[in-house]
Amino acid sequence: MLDLDLTTGRITWINHGHHSPVVIRDGDWTGLLPCPPAHPPGTDLGIKATLCRDRLNPGDRLVAHTDGITEAQGTVGEQFGLERSVDFILAHNAEGLRVPETLRRLVHSVLDYQQGRLQDDATVIFMEWHGPHTTTHPDVGPPEGLLSHPGGDEGGTGPRRPGARGCRAER
Repeated sequence: MLDLDLTTGRITWINHGHHSPVVIRDGDWTGLLPCPPAHPPGTDLGIKATLCRDRLNPGDRLVAHTDGITEAQGTVGEQFGLERSVDFILAHNAEGLRVPETLRRLVHSVLDYQQGRLQDDATVIFMEWHGPHTTTHPDVGPPEGLLSHPGGDEGGTGPRRPGARGCRAER
């Protein structure tokens, strides 16, 4: 689960056994965002979930994915891999492609690598944070259900401050 506060660029997430998110800043891979893994949802293995936090800079791109992307098997059994997926995104970023088109091409590349047959669940979220929203138009803001969340604005359990905007992406 991942939450991005569109006002501040603050990201908050819990790792339930997936690979860490990747941040691309100024066209370069800055690395993985570390977060200790917890048990997969519904398994109740007693592993404590850690709420991890970081902050994006305007223009940063973030990629979160399941192992079905990086562990996709080619015809000779070689995995698509994290390096190949990041290199793919960096190359398309250098071409100036927007996030939706880069994501579309990445998904097609992973499918082509597996001859069009997924062998595992494959989920990828690719987003770019453009910086704080400056408009005060009343129709701009989060959907109704996103006004509060378990992490609160400072990691508590309270509602988000009035006027805060965010989005939530869940696998």
